[in-house]
Amino acid sequence: MLNHSSGIPDYLEIHQKGEKSLWDSILEDGDRSWSIEDTMQLVRDVNRPLFRPQPMGATKRKSRYSDTNFQLLIAIIENVTGNPLQEVFEEMFYRPLNIEQTYLPSRSTSKNFPAAATIWYKERGLDIPYALESARDLISTADDLILFMRALIRGEIFDDPATSELMQSNWNRFGFMLSPIAPGWPIEYGLGMMRFKPPPLFSLIQPFPELRGHTGVSSAWLFYCPEIDMIITGTVSQLSAVAVPFKFVPKVAGFLSKELKA
Repeated sequence: MLNHSSGIPDYLEIHQKGEKSLWDSILEDGDRSWSIEDTMQLVRDVNRPLFRPQPMGATKRKSRYSDTNFQLLIAIIENVTGNPLQEVFEEMFYRPLNIEQTYLPSRSTSKNFPAAATIWYKERGLDIPYALESARDLISTADDLILFMRALIRGEIFDDPATSELMQSNWNRFGFMLSPIAPGWPIEYGLGMMRFKPPPLFSLIQPFPELRGHTGVSSAWLFYCPEIDMIITGTVSQLSAVAVPFKFVPKVAGFLSKELKA
């Protein structure tokens, strides 16, 4: 599930014949809520796996990004710890790292933080609090994200610092795919982490240093550039612009790399 080689399809995109996907339903019909149990039932009903689960030890694996994997991991975390995800994050990440402006959006927690930036879909600002709560994606600030990424790449958030190296090994490139929300080729994936490294053809056209991190569905990004030891984070808060981080951040990293070498 962490490297998206499970073959489980993305619950946001799949749908029964003649019905809308959950993604299209939110954009066209407005806000709605759902539970992890709802997402699992949708996957069972559609019953179209992308491929067989891939062996972990394989040199090359089929992989495709699917948010269902993360929903399952959330369910596992809450079941094992016996606590809601917000409390788990507070204990394991927020308090140890002095992260103070990061939270899972919900009616109970959101009131304790400043209002988050509006998420847009093309020219339309969206008011979808129930969907944001159901998706269980984090709302954060640039300062908090930098604190987290710095601790992650140093291995400071794990009992065994080597776990950070494990996340950044055995990279597997996504195949070509058409999706309005999921990343694809030429992005590589480790364990819960992306690597955006220019293929040979890209290197000839527009060279840029390797980037490691992740993007979000609202076109947010958090990347670490090993070549210049720099963390780059930001967002355009636009659901229709998921490719923007992969166009913008490499240019920034490439420019900074040249300047630092000059």
